Amino acid sequence: MASRRRLELEYLNLALTFGLSLAVYLWLAFKAGSYLDGRFGTQPLLTFLGVLIAIGFSFYTLIIQLEKLSRKEKDWQKKGNGDEP
Repeated sequence: MASRRRLELEYLNLALTFGLSLAVYLWLAFKAGSYLDGRFGTQPLLTFLGVLIAIGFSFYTLIIQLEKLSRKEKDWQKKGNGDEP
């Protein structure tokens, strides 16, 4: 039971980490894109491109982390419900 709870907390941690990292990546991409747009006169092209890249990168890292947690959960189920994941 404790290991199931631990796995649930790992998924919660992943969700919180994803949300926070998405917010930080978007903020950084917006600031960098705005600066570069002002510098090169390409309003809003680089800002938009930076935001799209930030969203793509965030979801890419989310998928990688979900695959790792899924493998961990499958290993946990193979060993039996009493073992730690």
